[in-house]
Amino acid sequence: MLSLKIGNIFTDIEGVVPSELYSKLQHNMAFRSLGYEFSTMYNKWILDAQGNRVRRMWDGWRRQIWKSKDRKRIFFPTGLLSLAKETFDENNIEYRLVNCRVKPKQEMLGLEFAPHFIMRDYQGVVVNDSCFQQRGIIQLPTGSGKTAVAAGIIQKLKVKPFIF
Repeated sequence: MLSLKIGNIFTDIEGVVPSELYSKLQHNMAFRSLGYEFSTMYNKWILDAQGNRVRRMWDGWRRQIWKSKDRKRIFFPTGLLSLAKETFDENNIEYRLVNCRVKPKQEMLGLEFAPHFIMRDYQGVVVNDSCFQQRGIIQLPTGSGKTAVAAGIIQKLKVKPFIF
């Protein structure tokens, strides 16, 4: 049985992963880069002895699961855990989850906004949703107050360090 050791940043797969399963995980955890068609690596071909095109040097896919150089560690970003679980379930692979995440301590108490600052309704929604989801990308238009949203998240989570 495989073990998924869930960390704050990466999840490690422990146990013997068959190459077929690894290929399925690679496929399910991949995306095409924007503008990949214009990359020199995509447009460069590997040629056989006769000079015929065999394959591209890079196929345009960014895979989000990796093996360490010594091939003893297989890992992926923890945010993709649901994709890994789906792949295991679809292929009837038994696995167990081992939660190794460290919950940060709330150390920054007493953070308050300036008295004249009033957070807009949608900013409050984004702050609450972000704190609930824990991971993701905040995409707001110019002038919508992304810095205020970040300050609201810092105020609500009360953890340090905080990278913004």
